[in-house]
Amino acid sequence: MKWNEAVRLLENCEGGLRKLVAEAAGEGDYHSVQQIADLAKAIAALAAEGRSAPKPIAMPSANMDSKNGTISHSASVATTKVGMRKARPSVDEYPKFFRRGDELVKVGWSKKDRKEYNHRAPRGAVDAAAAAVRQIGAKGKMFNGDMLLPLKDPTTGSAVPDYQAYVALAWLKHLGVVEQHGRRSGYSLIPEKQIDSAITVAWPELSEWRAQ
Repeated sequence: MKWNEAVRLLENCEGGLRKLVAEAAGEGDYHSVQQIADLAKAIAALAAEGRSAPKPIAMPSANMDSKNGTISHSASVATTKVGMRKARPSVDEYPKFFRRGDELVKVGWSKKDRKEYNHRAPRGAVDAAAAAVRQIGAKGKMFNGDMLLPLKDPTTGSAVPDYQAYVALAWLKHLGVVEQHGRRSGYSLIPEKQIDSAITVAWPELSEWRAQ
């Protein structure tokens, strides 16, 4: 059946993208890791939809009554019940952002593990990333995530883990203060947006995160 073949092609594509994510991580190309992972999630979502699509149901055939030449439906009609499945989260719903005390929580969906995962970054890391974005993206300059690294907490002076910088950057994109241009071109500041004021307003409005 061609539908099953199409689903297998999507699954193979997802597998190839996962390999690229691993290779990019091994090379320290964290910007590509995030971008390829997002693409892999989208492909995985399509494959999941294909696997969960209802199978075509054959129409009941009419039987000819050999005695009187009439068509009898009673012997051929079968009742087919399609089980209702719990709706799976859409990849478009992610990432989601929450707050746990003084931490920003980014929640994503793993198609491989069929469950949510989360990455967290303290407020200090968010502020450090915002300051770096404001400086690097001044005067409309394009930048990527790697240009924010290495990042240091402005309060403690300690190094900020790279993944926390990407969590903060993803939230800034979510807030609409930075714009992403394609998958490879990078980001730019939106001139009419003020990063500091946007964070100040949005931070207390984040819902409290409670792990399931």
